Amino acid sequence: MAKKPVLFITFIKVDQTRRVFETIRAYQPSQLFIAQDGPRTERPSDADRIAQVREITAQIDWPCQVMLRQSDVNQGVRIGIENAITWFFENVTEGIILEDDTVPSPNFFTFCEQLLEKYRTDLRVFMIGGTNLNYNSKIEASYFFTEVPVNWGWATWATRWQYYEASLATIDKAVADGSMNLYYPDPYQREHEIERIHLLKKEIIPAWDYRWAYTLKNQNGLCIVPEKNMVSNIGFGLEATNTFDPDHHHAALYVENMEFPLRHPSVLLRSYIWEEQYFFPGQQTHRFMGVREIAMLLWRKFMQRVN
Repeated sequence: MAKKPVLFITFIKVDQTRRVFETIRAYQPSQLFIAQDGPRTERPSDADRIAQVREITAQIDWPCQVMLRQSDVNQGVRIGIENAITWFFENVTEGIILEDDTVPSPNFFTFCEQLLEKYRTDLRVFMIGGTNLNYNSKIEASYFFTEVPVNWGWATWATRWQYYEASLATIDKAVADGSMNLYYPDPYQREHEIERIHLLKKEIIPAWDYRWAYTLKNQNGLCIVPEKNMVSNIGFGLEATNTFDPDHHHAALYVENMEFPLRHPSVLLRSYIWEEQYFFPGQQTHRFMGVREIAMLLWRKFMQRVN
């Protein structure tokens, strides 16, 4: 099976970039797209670290078409990643996306290859995730489906990314006309999501991935989740944008290889059980962005304004 194009999104994380790049080097894609945001004006050290990252990603020692997108100015984590993915799918029809702190297992790439082929024309499936945050998922198939996108290492198609809605216009309308009752019938979860939309619009949470989550919701799209966790996020810490707590229970998770041949599900249905486990029991509050994480994010925003 032909190897898929890879988009590698980088910034200033030198050690993390090196670890992820080694997994890409082992895969040896024939097309590698490298997108790197520019330095922040208030961080003089960014320029040197960006140069170090570029030295790492220049070490391509296999036959490969390389495409570079290197910004001279800092776009920020949301717009920078949005632009990178859009650029990627202006050039390819399908591919694998890795950020500089998402380390995949060796056969994560094969997993993505096979499922990109299998679900290419099935528009119910919007993406292939490599992360499973519920380690005790007991299923007979190699993967299952959910409306919750898991994008710490993932793959998708240009035909799906075209629906990405940065403006949140559709979800805004759903809030205004009461359709949120259909989106989120649970009143606690609905209140939580409306508050998060408010924070997203004010850029208090500078996130592209929640916008992608609402895109899946708007389009009734599904995400594939592997039975085993295949990607480890090593970016938790003070330099992160949203994931500050290095002791968070999702930080640097253990990864496993998938067994092949894949055991495909007999039906294409959401796993409501997994989705319930993905949220705090009885509260439906997303584990990834808890009270502590939001408080740390708000504190950092405040300190940036006063300094």
